[in-house]
Amino acid sequence: MSDVQPNKDPWDVPFQYCRFHKAEEQLSRLHELGIGIELMLEDTRMLWPDIVLGDILHVVDLLKDTGVSARLHGPFQNLTLGAKDEHIRRYSRDVILRGFQVARMVSSPFMVMHSGYLPQYSPASAKGWWKCFSEGFPRVLTEAQECGVMLLVENTYESDPSFFERIFAEYDSPALGMCFDVGHAHCYSDVPPKEWAERFRERIKHLHLSDNDGETDRHWALGTGTVDVSAALEVFAQLDERPTITFEVPFDTLEESLTFYRKSRESVRKGKEIL
Repeated sequence: MSDVQPNKDPWDVPFQYCRFHKAEEQLSRLHELGIGIELMLEDTRMLWPDIVLGDILHVVDLLKDTGVSARLHGPFQNLTLGAKDEHIRRYSRDVILRGFQVARMVSSPFMVMHSGYLPQYSPASAKGWWKCFSEGFPRVLTEAQECGVMLLVENTYESDPSFFERIFAEYDSPALGMCFDVGHAHCYSDVPPKEWAERFRERIKHLHLSDNDGETDRHWALGTGTVDVSAALEVFAQLDERPTITFEVPFDTLEESLTFYRKSRESVRKGKEIL
């Protein structure tokens, strides 16, 4: 299902994140810049109570017309498979499963997902969350595998990698991988992004890049904050199969971020720091 050609470096064609309903406004410019689009299913109304095929097929046609490659970020706002409320759990599961159908329609080999887990949970609440999560997650993985879509769980508010160590230990599935958000690790975690990358580099199939001040998730243009992009890229530079990359930056700063990214990539290639 992947549109990346054999032996072609996926870092040559990064992606820019975009809300699904904004795709039409941005695709022409992305085509001009020669980069792809990561479509975000923020609004679940196109998935519930029925999939709104017209809206999705319109974007599919636009992707074909422009030749822009797509990746999919699944629904995530206020969703969690570990919710104590059964109705929320079931709704979260159902819209995530429908997201796999959208991934196939836009020819995305994976779908990014937020777990909904919060590190602030008490030990008792965390135990209850995991119990509820474990009731629905196996079906999600099975559906992903049957659809031919890899499910990539993204780090968000975790202060350390222990959540991901557990999920990969408990669910050894070829349909499960990780989307590593470098900005999230920089501002929310006590562990440096490079250490995250080194610990899970065989699991990480996709990167989210943006900049921030180390305090909160600003989604600034690359090079305007304190995130060390080069340090994260270094971990993956020698891999035979590098993760793909999405910029999560404001659209009007995309060219600025693209320029900084290319300099970072070149510095990694040459083993030099950016001045």
